Order: sequence, then structure tokens, then C-alpha cells
Amino acid sequence: MKTSTKATLIALAAALADDADARKLLEVYGNLSEHLSDAAIDLIAADGEVLSWA
Repeated sequence: MKTSTKATLIALAAALADDADARKLLEVYGNLSEHLSDAAIDLIAADGEVLSWA
């Protein structure tokens, strides 16, 4: 997976964690927000990388 893709997934997880309205709108897709958060945590833990985005 490209570093830019990883950074984007982490950014999306962070944005959703801070946006209750968005999480509510995405509930029709199941626990998408939680899955993205889990994926972000796994990516960070697996790579030990520091990813940044602007």
C-alpha cells in the first residue's frame, strides 16, 4: 500500500472520529467508522511510520 493511501485512510479515520454527524450518515454501511479506525491503528502499528498530511 502506498504511503499516500495509508495517510489518507488515517486522515479519514481521524476526521470521522471528530465528526459525529458524518458517522451517523455512514451508519447505513455498518460500522464503517470503527473499521476505518481499526485499520488506521493497525497500519500505524504495523509500519511504525510517522505519516503526515496537509
